[in-house]
Parts: sequence; C-alpha cells; structure tokens
Amino acid sequence: MPDDIASDPRAIADLLRKEITDGTWEAGTVRSLSTIAEHFATTRYYANMAVRLLRDSGIVDTCNGGRGGIAPHGTMPPQWNGPGRTDIQTTVRRRIGDGTYPVGVFMPTLTSLGTEFGVSRATIHMSLHALRDEGILSTSGGRTLVVKGLPSEAGESDQAMAGPHGTNPEAERELDCA
Repeated sequence: MPDDIASDPRAIADLLRKEITDGTWEAGTVRSLSTIAEHFATTRYYANMAVRLLRDSGIVDTCNGGRGGIAPHGTMPPQWNGPGRTDIQTTVRRRIGDGTYPVGVFMPTLTSLGTEFGVSRATIHMSLHALRDEGILSTSGGRTLVVKGLPSEAGESDQAMAGPHGTNPEAERELDCA
C-alpha cells in the first residue's frame, strides 16, 4: 500500500468498498479491525475511521465484543445471531422476578450461563454488569449473588422466549450490533 493511503481513512474506505463490490470481501465474512489495519499497513485508528465511514454509509455492519467484527452490510454472519446483552439482561431480570434466581442465592456460573445462551463468558459478564451497577447482583468469592428482588413480569415467561439459546429467534431484539 502506498504510504499516502495508510493515513487516509477515505482512501481505505474506498478500497474496502471496492473489495465488497467486486467480491474480494465475501458476503458474511467477518474481519476484525486489526485485520483491516494490517491489510492496509495502517493503524487501528485510521482503519476504525474508515470502517465508521462505511458503516455510516450503510456499506458494512459492525458488532462489538467476542462475537464482533465488521461484515458487508446485510450479510449477518452466524455468530451474530445469538442473543445480545439486552436479551440476556431481560432473561436474568425475569428469572429474578419469578424466583428462579432468589435473593441470597448464587446464580449459575458464567460458564453454564454462557453455554445456555450460546455466548462467551465475557458476554455474560458484560451482560450482568448493568445489573451489578443497579445493586441487583453482587459478586462474592468469584460467584454472582442475587442481592435484590425484582417484581415478576406478569404474562411473560422464559418458555415464551425459549429458542435454541434461550431466545425467540422470531422476536425483534436489540443486538449489541449496529
């Protein structure tokens, strides 16, 4: 790559756009920011600026976290199909409300929740972070403890949401993906 391209986010974005349109960057293929930076012999800063230009133009989709990356728009890769943090938080809130996870009892481990939801332990950890900030959960001895109850949500149950990973794939949901 010429040096002038390495520090020009618009030029990097143009080259990425060309790779998408000519099929070099195949639909559904996820690239990391580091991979893009390395590909164009640039920094992650300039690669990120280029990706933002493409995302804002609707050329690529991005998803942060362990299942994240950058993919051509409209070609959602399989790993982005799992539940998002909001889905996990909603399910945990519902379970606290209905007594599945009672106050004063440790919740299942991050590993077992990750297996249930089909996501990494890190995604579970980040999902539960907001509940810790609200004082609903606490961490003690490396385990997560329910310290505050929540009202039960009438008419909704985990069974209504249950899919292969505890979510209803038909339901509209807000992923941690933009």
